[in-house]
Amino acid sequence: MTEGQNLIRGISADYSNARGRIQFIDAAKGVAILAVIVGHSSIRLSGISRGASLITALCFTFHMPLFFFLSGYFLHCDRAFNFRKEFKRLVVPYILTAIVIVLLACLTTEIFGDYPLDMTKQNFALGWINAALYGSANITGKELWQQQFRIGAVWFLLALFWARLVVTSAYKLRHPGIAVACWAITGVISARYIWLPLSIQAGLSAAIYVYLGTIARRHDFIESRMNSVACLISTLLVWLYAIVNFNGFGMGLADFGAMPIDIVRNVVGSLAGMYVVIYVSKIMCKHFQHFSRLLEKVGRLSLLVLAVHIIDDDVTRIDAINQMLLGAGLGAFWIVTTESIVRCVYTVCIAFCLDRLRVVRSIFS
Repeated sequence: MTEGQNLIRGISADYSNARGRIQFIDAAKGVAILAVIVGHSSIRLSGISRGASLITALCFTFHMPLFFFLSGYFLHCDRAFNFRKEFKRLVVPYILTAIVIVLLACLTTEIFGDYPLDMTKQNFALGWINAALYGSANITGKELWQQQFRIGAVWFLLALFWARLVVTSAYKLRHPGIAVACWAITGVISARYIWLPLSIQAGLSAAIYVYLGTIARRHDFIESRMNSVACLISTLLVWLYAIVNFNGFGMGLADFGAMPIDIVRNVVGSLAGMYVVIYVSKIMCKHFQHFSRLLEKVGRLSLLVLAVHIIDDDVTRIDAINQMLLGAGLGAFWIVTTESIVRCVYTVCIAFCLDRLRVVRSIFS
């Protein structure tokens, strides 16, 4: 074993726990999944509050790109794509989460009696089943058939399935980077005209981040080369620029921006944001171990936390609660702040409790 390999192994050991997991990567995933919850809380009020808009920009510039990037970091591209394993790992959790969303949406609407106007109970249920089958982050008006509801953030599981398939297949070609870039561009451009079911285009466009994750792993970028304070400061400035000038970036709809300058700013800003979050996670794991351990636990359960959160986001009457608080005179920024804290706490607590069930742990591990 060479001296360089010994050094890399030593660095990995500094950040690894007894189970062989890389602690700061789990912590970074914990930050990202909490940012998903906060971002979904802030985006509802971002149009009426500058503070809420900045929180939305902060979250959306990095959280989904980071998840795709880290998935690529651990992707074994030298192996054939294992459809059965990937289906069990990503599609089965999607199916179960979607079923729970449909059932709870119907149940709570029946309890509250707030069915949409001119919609029967049967049509309401069929509308949610339709949304689950289509698997879209939002309603675009470009779907192949009409949608009344959207399934929401659980689109990520379907998109990740396609992204991992694209990247694994691309590595069988002579120039995988070019192939992935072509698929990503195809996903972004086609999404402007038609929106396919099962978040296919979201997966195609996200493949670029999965591919970059494989490159980072090949060159040991995260574990051995993210140690420059100068790089941290420069990337932080780039990220702040992307946040302040944020003009929309929705990976769930393969929307990287309306204009070329928006696309460049979003992509470069997301890379800078990922760098900062991972770098800070490494620092926390070294110097703030009690706090980082909590983030690590959240990161290890990020898939389950996502499922619990999106069920909450689809079923709970968050919009009605926000309107009531706004009517009572509470400022939008304080509503977002309070809502973010409360939702993060109870979502994580529910996920921790569910993880104690063996059947849940086997599905969302």
